[in-house]
Amino acid sequence: MTVGQFNDSFKPIMDGVGLCVENYTRWIDAKYGTAYAVVPRIPKYRDNDSFGVVRYPSLPIPVMSPYRLGVPWASPRIGDFLTRTRFDLVHSHSPFVGGRMAERTAARHDIPHVSTFHTKYREDIRRFVHSERLAEIFVHRIAGFYSGCSAVWTPSEATKATLYEYGYEGEITVAPNGSDLKRPTQAQYAKYRKAGDDLSVSPRTRSCFSSSGSTAGRRTSSSSFVAWEDSTNASHYPHRSHWSSPARVTRPRT
Repeated sequence: MTVGQFNDSFKPIMDGVGLCVENYTRWIDAKYGTAYAVVPRIPKYRDNDSFGVVRYPSLPIPVMSPYRLGVPWASPRIGDFLTRTRFDLVHSHSPFVGGRMAERTAARHDIPHVSTFHTKYREDIRRFVHSERLAEIFVHRIAGFYSGCSAVWTPSEATKATLYEYGYEGEITVAPNGSDLKRPTQAQYAKYRKAGDDLSVSPRTRSCFSSSGSTAGRRTSSSSFVAWEDSTNASHYPHRSHWSSPARVTRPRT
């Protein structure tokens, strides 16, 4: 079995959704077959994971550094890889660039497309576009994206309710995000909390923190909608010569 995990953020820029993608990819690759994380390229970062990582070109988002906006259509290599690889299933974690890539890959191979709705988008989009009407249009498009998926998951009942509020009418499976971390003792928890409080005293340090799977994930995903219209129309990611960053595929040595 070969599975593709698609998202708009990944290491070294980590948030809750990116960590979820890493865990899915790592454990599927270790126990059930072959898995790839299909994610934006980060300059100067080199992957060294036990699973495959497919990096496609990206551009900086000045107002949301260090997050980046994926531009997969900028390189023909990413389209070639997604066409050549015989995926059995794709799983997206964003309704924006990564989700549209998964959608096209599923259609190309006639395979299931599972997508997880991780977090709320309306408020962030509203702040980004400064228009209630435009925010509702994008929310409607988000619901439409999930309506086209083979299966839709949410990590909690709360996010399930939110997706229904957006206008989605299909079936939703609540699939909590797993964790391979051991639950800390009360003494360890107190120690970690104190260390975190000490670090967060500095405003510069505080800005580096992200909540597990919430705020940072919403910021990443909501910023990606600026390229959504282009991504829905670029069915084969035609090459654009003024973007030269190629797709990079990293597989561990065997």
